[in-house]
Amino acid sequence: MINKEKAKEVAVATAKGVVSEFPFVGGLLAEYIGLAKDRAASNIMKEWISLVDSRLEKIENLETLADDEFFYSFLHTATQGAMKALQKEKREMYADALINAASLGDITNEKKTVFIWQLDKYSLVFIKVLYLLSQDNTVANQNRQNPMNHVYAGLRSIDDDFIRYVTHNIPELESEESFLYLILQTLFSDGLIKKVDANYVEQGAACAKKRTTLLGDEFVRFIKPQN
Repeated sequence: MINKEKAKEVAVATAKGVVSEFPFVGGLLAEYIGLAKDRAASNIMKEWISLVDSRLEKIENLETLADDEFFYSFLHTATQGAMKALQKEKREMYADALINAASLGDITNEKKTVFIWQLDKYSLVFIKVLYLLSQDNTVANQNRQNPMNHVYAGLRSIDDDFIRYVTHNIPELESEESFLYLILQTLFSDGLIKKVDANYVEQGAACAKKRTTLLGDEFVRFIKPQN
């Protein structure tokens, strides 16, 4: 039966399994892996269990998940992803996806499976770009002065105003135009955003319009905490 304590036990067992997947090696690498298991992995595991525990508190019908094979499998998958995630912010997304897997009945299990795979696939900056493009900031952007004084070169597929809008909100992408283009191409190929049309130049506030597809909106909702 998947009750709260059993779910925590599954998460702990899976996390330990992820940590033990390293092959046998010798020398200094073996020494490092041994230390990492005791320190870094242990800290991540404790944090993950805390994140899972706080969200399981919100599931009123946890006992009804006793026979839910999908949730049981999803718990394993989310734990594996969280143990590999580099940032706490992304581990929180896995935890939110876990509770949403049980509570969002309007999203099919097939989509939930794809979404958790995509969460594992994307780095945090990919998701930051998707979050930004899921919002309509045209009004807020109307009176904003351009914070950049230089002109981007070498990226002709995307309008300069759009690049400045993204890098103003996500500073780590400044001077990373090619990387931004890769992110946009990937999100577009995965069906999460609409194509940024190179033939239609959007200037000023228009560059801050919402660009996610319905599928992209579902993905964003799936990995965020629900009100």
